[in-house]
Amino acid sequence: MSIFKIWQDELNLIIQFFGEKSQYEKLSEEQDELFEAINEGDKLHIAEEIADNLVMIEQVRIMNGIDREEIYKIISDKINRTLSRIDNGQY
Repeated sequence: MSIFKIWQDELNLIIQFFGEKSQYEKLSEEQDELFEAINEGDKLHIAEEIADNLVMIEQVRIMNGIDREEIYKIISDKINRTLSRIDNGQY
């Protein structure tokens, strides 16, 4: 179960207040801030920016009506595919 499930109503209110276009732009901004934090090497700042990005990604999921289980399956497939490629010497 996703931790974001408990904040579903709150995230919907945020999306409604700011609008979808604004939230897509905010995701891009938060991604830039994460890269800056990584370059700084400040672990607390990195953690804060990861949290910001996760919140924005969850809003994108909601705005596009994508089921969490579908995403979890895709994540699992991608991890397994990468591990298989590592095992087969493809990297």
